Parts: sequence; C-alpha cells; structure tokens
Amino acid sequence: DQHINVIRNIVEEGIKNKEIIDVDAETIAAGIFSTTYVSLYKSIKTGNIEIKEISREIQNIILSGLKVERNC
Repeated sequence: DQHINVIRNIVEEGIKNKEIIDVDAETIAAGIFSTTYVSLYKSIKTGNIEIKEISREIQNIILSGLKVERNC
C-alpha cells in the first residue's frame, strides 16, 4: 500500500536519525495506518468528526504508549 509505504519511510528515517527506537518499520507503519483509519471511520459513522482530537489521541498513543507508569 502506498499510504503504509509513506508512513514506513517516515518511521525508517526516524530510526536512522535516532528519533524513534529501533522497531520493525513495516509493522509500526501498518499499526499507525490502521489506527488512523479505524478512528476516522468510527468518527464518520457516528457523525462526530473532530479531526484535531483524533489526531491528538493517536499522537499520544503512538508517542507515549498506553502503559501507565507505576512507582513501585
């Protein structure tokens, strides 16, 4: 897919520049694409399209992850 290739290239560049941890770029690209697609599809289906909010949430998940930091 051309969209996934664009994302993969961005991820690969980030890895090369030490801005992104060393991960499988194809898997991460597919994950980013599918997350974005499903979020937009759901928003369009419900009629609740808030692109900035969707973008913020996806960015937060991708850059920060879902794991809660615990002080043990």
